[in-house]
Amino acid sequence: MMTDQTQQGGNNGGQGGSAGGQGAGDGQGSAAWYGEIPADRPAEFREWVGNKGFKDPLSALESYHNAEKLIGAPADQVIKLPKADDQAAWDQVWNRLGRPETPDAYELPLTEGDSGEFAKTAAGWFHKAGVPKAAAQSVAKAWNDHMVQLVTAQANEAKTKADGELAALKTEWGNDFDKNAEVGRRGLAEYGRKAGLDDADLNAVEQALGSGKMLRMFHTLGLTLGEHGFVAGEQGGGLGVSPQQARQKLDDARKQRIEGKLTESEFARLMDQYGPLAAKAA
Repeated sequence: MMTDQTQQGGNNGGQGGSAGGQGAGDGQGSAAWYGEIPADRPAEFREWVGNKGFKDPLSALESYHNAEKLIGAPADQVIKLPKADDQAAWDQVWNRLGRPETPDAYELPLTEGDSGEFAKTAAGWFHKAGVPKAAAQSVAKAWNDHMVQLVTAQANEAKTKADGELAALKTEWGNDFDKNAEVGRRGLAEYGRKAGLDDADLNAVEQALGSGKMLRMFHTLGLTLGEHGFVAGEQGGGLGVSPQQARQKLDDARKQRIEGKLTESEFARLMDQYGPLAAKAA
C-alpha cells in the first residue's frame, strides 16, 4: 500500500513540476521577444514595450494599428504642433506643409506689364507667415484677377463718364462744336509744346481730363491765344484760303490723324496754321 501511495504522490508531484515548468516557460517567452531588439536601437524601446505589457509582437502590431486608425493617418503624415514661441519647430512644420526654402522660390504669377516688385515683396510676407507655395500662388492669382477686374471697371466707368461729358458739350455747342473743338485742340497743342510736352503727354492729358473737359478748357485758352495774336494767319498771314477752306483743311487733317497718317505734332501745326481762320467760318 505504501508503495502505491508513494508512487501516486510521485506522480502528482511530477504533474505539479510540469505545471511549474510551463509557467516558467511562459514568463521567459514573454520577456524574450522584446529582449531581442538589436542593441543599436534606443534602450527606451525595451522599456516602452515592457511598460506597455505587450505579450508578443502581434500584440504590439495590433496596438500600433489601432492607434493609427484612431489618429486617422499614418505616422509619416502626422504633424505635432509645437509651442507658440518655438519658432524653429514651427519652421519645420511650415516646411513639411509645403513652404519653399526661400521667398524667391514661390514663383508667384504676374499680370501683363507687371514688373514683379510687389510680388517679390509679397513672397517675403508669405514666407515669413509660413504659407505653402501652392496656397501663395492661389492667393496671388486671385489678387491679380481682382486687380484686373477693378482697373477694367474703373476704366469703363471713366470712359462712360467722359463720353457723357463730350455728348453734353456737343449739345451745348451745337453747330459750333467742330469749330470750337479745333480751337480747343489748338490750345492744348500750343500750351503743351510750350510746357515741353510731347504727343504722348498730350494724349495723356486728354485721357486724364476727358475729351469734353479738355476741349472746354483749352477752347478758352485757344481763344485767349488768338486774341493775343500768337497764331500766324489771325490777320490773314498770307494763307490764301477762305475760312471755309481752312475748315475743310482741318477736317481732312483730323481724318488723317485718326487714321494715323499724321502725328499729333503735325496735326497741331495745321491747327496752329488754319485754326483761327477756320474758327471764323459760319
